[in-house]
Amino acid sequence: MSVRRQSREVTLQVLFQLEFSDDIDFRQSLDHFRQSFSFTKEVWAYAEKLLSGVLNHREAIDQKISSLAKNWSFDRISLVDKNLLRIASFEILYNRSEVDAEVSINEAIEISKKYSHKESSQFINGLLNEMMHLPPSE
Repeated sequence: MSVRRQSREVTLQVLFQLEFSDDIDFRQSLDHFRQSFSFTKEVWAYAEKLLSGVLNHREAIDQKISSLAKNWSFDRISLVDKNLLRIASFEILYNRSEVDAEVSINEAIEISKKYSHKESSQFINGLLNEMMHLPPSE
């Protein structure tokens, strides 16, 4: 498994945990994961970058996801799918110079196959393909 894939999976797990404990600083949560899993420094560094980026831009990312989720309420999106969409959206909108949008989409689809429902990959693919055509954010 690639460094970035591992980082995305750790990020997903931390974001999922924060859904239930929003009073915890993400760095505390990430430190807890560091104690439980042994990954390389690169994995932890990119996971921290993703977490920081998603959390700093969460409101804007959520608004974009919500606007693209046609006939689907943002609140109805499963927490796993919502957080996968947030991670990939951050990469697509705010980190394009470092990660190709198609790679972000493919990674979100593959991770959804591991952590979510069978049908989720199609929903994620469709929404992120639309996201890819939005102008990059700063």
